Amino acid sequence: MFLKITALTLLLILTIGCTTPTYDDGTPREYSDMPWNTPASWEGTVGVPGMSGYE
Repeated sequence: MFLKITALTLLLILTIGCTTPTYDDGTPREYSDMPWNTPASWEGTVGVPGMSGYE
């Protein structure tokens, strides 16, 4: 019984994770609002140690 409940829960989690994002009125979004290529504000540009001054 425990195995069936666990399998069903995992199946539901996987299914919910693959749903299409929607607007408030229920229409599906074409793209996500998450800018995946944009670095976060806390991500700085740290150079390779020992390579400063070379151009």
